Amino acid sequence: MSKYVFDDEAIKAGLAKLSFFELLESKPDLTDSEAKVVGILEKVSDILDNVFMEQICPTTLDIVKELEAKNETEKLDFVYFNKSPWNVLDNLKPFVSGTGVCSDIGVYPEGLTQQELESAIADGTIDADSARSYYTAIRRKQGKLEAVAYSEEYRSKLKEASLLLEEAAMAADNQSLRAYLKATSEALISNDYSRQQELWLALDSRIEPTIGPYETYEDRKFGYKGFFESYVSILESKETDKLKSFALHLDEIDATIPIEDGLKFKRKDQSRSPIVVVNEIYFGGEANAGFVTSAFNLPNDEKVRAVHGSKKVLMKNIIAMKFERLSKPIAGKILDTSLMKFLSQDAALYFVLFHELSHGLGASEVETKNGFEPVAIRLKELFSHIEEARADVTGVYCAMHFNRFGMMEGIDMKEFYVSYFTTNLLRGMRMGLKEAHAMGQAIEYNYLKENGGISYDQNTGRFGIEMAGIENAIMKLVKELNTIEASGDYERAKRLTEKYCYYPKELENTYKSIEDLPIEIMPIRKKVK
Repeated sequence: MSKYVFDDEAIKAGLAKLSFFELLESKPDLTDSEAKVVGILEKVSDILDNVFMEQICPTTLDIVKELEAKNETEKLDFVYFNKSPWNVLDNLKPFVSGTGVCSDIGVYPEGLTQQELESAIADGTIDADSARSYYTAIRRKQGKLEAVAYSEEYRSKLKEASLLLEEAAMAADNQSLRAYLKATSEALISNDYSRQQELWLALDSRIEPTIGPYETYEDRKFGYKGFFESYVSILESKETDKLKSFALHLDEIDATIPIEDGLKFKRKDQSRSPIVVVNEIYFGGEANAGFVTSAFNLPNDEKVRAVHGSKKVLMKNIIAMKFERLSKPIAGKILDTSLMKFLSQDAALYFVLFHELSHGLGASEVETKNGFEPVAIRLKELFSHIEEARADVTGVYCAMHFNRFGMMEGIDMKEFYVSYFTTNLLRGMRMGLKEAHAMGQAIEYNYLKENGGISYDQNTGRFGIEMAGIENAIMKLVKELNTIEASGDYERAKRLTEKYCYYPKELENTYKSIEDLPIEIMPIRKKVK
């Protein structure tokens, strides 16, 4: 008899909102060395999948074990989609009884509050850098808080992954890949990811892995902690070469981003910003946890980024699948019919690229009375969704710049606005207002509508773009969000969130009318032989 009670209706409804697909239509043509490395990295990804679930909710691993033993595949699929007992598609409501609330994630002790943590930092009970580190869990022992390195907290699993990465490094023919895999093996044990991230930025390999505890989206409590993820991808050389030129213009864009006068902050050096296009062939952990990642910009660690720069990775097959399975069906039902001809997969890819480029633009540290402090620390739990909204609209700002110089290969701004609005806002907000991207998109939607950039026709139930007003509305929001980050103004970020992060009535009604359409894709975990 199961010790867990599952909400079968919620699971059935949740699975109906997913579109399952194969990551690759055909196997990549791999050399013997590459095939061996990929096979090992798949095993590493599976281990880090388990570490990630333990970081979120340790109970999940026990739930998975029980479902595997009983071969209950549907329940198991839904647990693997969420990577927790909380339903990402329904505002993180539990679909397994007795598993607590999503705010009590596993990297913090139950019931920890901001006040308790900040008080412990202030009185010296816990070191500030260790408490706010990407790479530590917070524990309460004998009534006091302490930071425990991930390498210690998840020792047995990380040691197993580390040994496999050593094996993968030995199997690799490519020298840059070998160096990266070896450094990653060492980082899992030392808890120091600086060298490993430096070598990731320098990768020059057909196999393009990304492995480590990086993204902080799942830390809805404080926004401090990195969560383990693993991407195993194959480089698309022609697409990568095609997009390289955009990185050459980032400094000039960065210098013109509008903010309020008088702010002092540090900018990043944009000269080291490689862009790579890949096809994803395997994944683990945060890479596919409720929200299927189609692109990312790393590292997030400002200390590493300040010295070595950052890299943008676009998953071509994921972007294409989201466009075909999610964006086009939604557009067909709720977009102004006159705009359908402007919906473009190429424009959607450019938006994803410019969004990721924008994560590397703007302020990274703001001036305080104690010197410069990272924006993420200043904005705390608000940072993730504010940063996603800022990257969205700053990405549109980038498109305006590149369009003036004819760099988007026939994609005009009307196509770009339609694809941004449809493939990003209308589709993304369906994920629910507990997810960072969707929260940012809700702020964008309501702000742009209020400022004359988008419209809704009550008679047809369809949404449109006001071409005469969209650019001005975007520019106002670009200034507002970049000013918030450049000033590190937590209260201003909170006011913006409280005013604009909600579903207006027309969206509530619209989303009810398209409940038959999938909300997210779900890649089938199929190993490459």
